[in-house]
Amino acid sequence: MTIDVPYLPKQQIEDDAQRLLEAYCHERGQPVQIPIPVDEILEHHLGFSLSFEDLGSRLGVPGTDILGAMFVDPLLVDQREVLIDQSLDPNERPEMEGRFHFTCGHEAGHWCEHRSYIFRAGSQAIMFDDNKRKPRVICRSS
Repeated sequence: MTIDVPYLPKQQIEDDAQRLLEAYCHERGQPVQIPIPVDEILEHHLGFSLSFEDLGSRLGVPGTDILGAMFVDPLLVDQREVLIDQSLDPNERPEMEGRFHFTCGHEAGHWCEHRSYIFRAGSQAIMFDDNKRKPRVICRSS
């Protein structure tokens, strides 16, 4: 399934990211501090579970560089999951911490900018391939 989303100007994306960061900091009652805890924002503010997995194998495209995937079922709002490829696990590979944070922020951005399209498209399909869900929408792969 393809969901067409409109192009968003860079300034709008930056403004939306700033609003998300301000809302997170307001909720926590703390000022913005660097480094930005994007994984905490994803989990605690946006309500996603976050875990690591071999995404190429999980999605049936081994050998690709898919680094993040979001699983959302619009009918089960409290069941949101972001999987990050295990190659970015900062506990196993500290040199990948920056890319891990970038990927978490990228997935959070998809949610903030595109969730209305996801909900309009309907419930995400569950495929019974090894009893693991697969994403219905893939934003990009190279």
